[in-house]
Amino acid sequence: MIQNRKLSEYQKKILNTLIDKYENRLNYGKEAAVRKIGIDIKKFSKEYMDVSSSKFKNEINFEMKVLEEYQFVQLLWEKHSLNQYLDKVYLNENYIESIYQLLNRTSKAGKCKKFELILKDFLQYCEDDLKPFIQDNLEKLANFETPHKIINLDNELLTNNCLKGLNELIKPKIKELSKRHWSIQVYNNSKRWEEIEKKVLSVLINDIYPEYKNIEDESIIRYFDILENPVPIDMYGQCVMVKSDKKIDFSTDDSGIAAYPSFFKDAAIELLNVKRLITIENKTSYHDYLRNAKDIEEELVIYLGGFHNTTRTYLLKNLFAFSNANHLNIQFYHWGDIDLGGFSILVNLIKKTGIPFTPLFMDEQTYLKYLQFGKPIKEKTYLNKLHGLLKQNEFSKFEDVINLILENEIIIEQEIIEIYNE
Repeated sequence: MIQNRKLSEYQKKILNTLIDKYENRLNYGKEAAVRKIGIDIKKFSKEYMDVSSSKFKNEINFEMKVLEEYQFVQLLWEKHSLNQYLDKVYLNENYIESIYQLLNRTSKAGKCKKFELILKDFLQYCEDDLKPFIQDNLEKLANFETPHKIINLDNELLTNNCLKGLNELIKPKIKELSKRHWSIQVYNNSKRWEEIEKKVLSVLINDIYPEYKNIEDESIIRYFDILENPVPIDMYGQCVMVKSDKKIDFSTDDSGIAAYPSFFKDAAIELLNVKRLITIENKTSYHDYLRNAKDIEEELVIYLGGFHNTTRTYLLKNLFAFSNANHLNIQFYHWGDIDLGGFSILVNLIKKTGIPFTPLFMDEQTYLKYLQFGKPIKEKTYLNKLHGLLKQNEFSKFEDVINLILENEIIIEQEIIEIYNE
């Protein structure tokens, strides 16, 4: 009986390696291999040719002969060295099912069929943005091809956790959640998200939303309303909002008023008396602008805090709609870093809100003025990504300044830009 046969660790290693090569060959599951699947024993085990002792070689020869007796492998000996020096160990594909059984191993074909069912079930309820990714992997599994690495054919639980996290992450949310509470909500485990976050974000960035490739991971997660802790929105200007008969006048304090996102979700705009609305990425730059901007009383200034999320998008769209409905003709501006991330955040902000934001202090004149205080680019991949932006129409407004960055290999962080009250 196959089950009663005992294999040594080395025999298992040899058979598993042969099976791996068999499953990774071209056209696996479609047609028979033209070439035999084999292992060069001298490369596989360097000790085999140890001239100081023949003990290891003799043991290996014996164990391989046993596998040959089982008809699992075919042995090729070196010329004129029959039963002395092995050259190759070939897989006997006629007995492959018996090998799987003895190794207690599921075939790649079996795994693919199992995960096909898992993905087909997931496809029935996942978010629409995920469906093309799932369909693509279903095709790969149907052809016995290796799916995306998030679909781990050897770990069903991990795969289910990753797919669930990916789906729940992109779902619209009622309010912002801390990572810990969100992990409990999704997995009933406060640490689970932390364990799979990088795997999920890799799919999100590379396969679902490639426009996020130039954004930091934390900013991307924040866009989907998941934060380390809830972050208030700072805002200053002639704007009054009402919620439950209570008003907030955002011009009350010179440093602005901070309100949590839950306030803006249901608040109504009562007054908006400004000519310009400016969103700012950096907190230091936000306060510097409030202290030193020339026409601050004509502006509504919002600390955006990097990448916007659902709540911030809702607030901006609400302000834009109020401006249009009341014919206020407010001009919308965004101020961010003069770098890859800054450009990407602004382009995505325009795309997600539908508001025609104009870049502020992100032009070539500002770049050249602060060039000597800039931050050198150390990675070639960063430069390659900047080159990539030049090929995209939505980044055309930054073409001149991007070329300057490529020429000087220096970026400008917005904190170093000084605001003068002239």
